[in-house]
Amino acid sequence: MIFWTHTGASNRRRGSNGVKIRIAVGAFFLCGLIAGLGVGYVALKQQIFDLGRSIATKEAQLKTLREQNTRLERRLYELSSPSQLHARVMELRLGLQPPQQGQRVRLAEPAGQVEAVAEGSAATMGRNQWQMALRQP
Repeated sequence: MIFWTHTGASNRRRGSNGVKIRIAVGAFFLCGLIAGLGVGYVALKQQIFDLGRSIATKEAQLKTLREQNTRLERRLYELSSPSQLHARVMELRLGLQPPQQGQRVRLAEPAGQVEAVAEGSAATMGRNQWQMALRQP
């Protein structure tokens, strides 16, 4: 009687199952990696699109605010002009008149104070700071 034993070809088949599983897992991992990269790419493109739209909106707002600032600066200049102020005084009937010669007082500055005040400029010092600098002995 001859016993059939599993040799040769059947052993190869058994061993090939492990290889097939490894290949399947590797292919699944590779497909998952490619899919993940694709999703990441699309997400980043969407973020770039959103940021571009946000930048365009902010630039439009900046343009509008600059135009408004220019209009307000012009209006301030117009309202602070001497002729406009005089017209407004007359309109409101405030009865204001320029000071007469006897009402004007000219103050002489001490020599040391002139140098101290000269160090600060009108652009950097506010009205109160100028008044305080002039009053200090």
